[in-house]
Amino acid sequence: MNDGWLKRSVILRMTIIGCLTIVMLVPSFLVMGLISDREQTRDKTTADVSEKWGEKQTLAGPILTVPFKRSVRTEKEDTRFIIEHAQLLPESVSFTTTASPEVRYRSIYQVILYNAVVSLRGTFSLDGLTGMNIKDEDVLWEEASLAIGISDLKGVKEAVTVRWGGKEFTAEPGVGACNALESGISVKPAIFAGSKQYAFAASIN
Repeated sequence: MNDGWLKRSVILRMTIIGCLTIVMLVPSFLVMGLISDREQTRDKTTADVSEKWGEKQTLAGPILTVPFKRSVRTEKEDTRFIIEHAQLLPESVSFTTTASPEVRYRSIYQVILYNAVVSLRGTFSLDGLTGMNIKDEDVLWEEASLAIGISDLKGVKEAVTVRWGGKEFTAEPGVGACNALESGISVKPAIFAGSKQYAFAASIN
């Protein structure tokens, strides 16, 4: 009799403990669901604000693209000219970046964004054209373009001015004939036969 009551008592206690455990887990699941919902809302808010501000940026280049004429022989033994492009990297280049955080508020959420001013300067040498056996008379000097790769143009906050050879040029969207870059900005700098060294500088916000 006592043994049966003891067994029933232990089972009853275990049952009560199990029920209490389940009951206590319900608020935990509710809190976990609320946390998950808040995290999803936070991530969506961050994505929405970042989309308007600009995504993460990757800068590449600059690359100087110089078109030139090359003669080829056809099947009929005639000579015709085709346009090819030589792409030159700078002889020297340096980057200086100043980044500052900015906070945007959306409901109860804070989104930290970063604004960077990137200054670059360096020099280009046209001696590489000679190494490619490209003659000055075959170069289309006025069609040359200088391109800087920028992964997300939406993030560029103001017009970019490029200083080249003592003159200033306002950059336009697009990389021109530079097939090494997917997106960015470019200018048509003034380069001439006989001038082999050019200094450049630009600041991108």
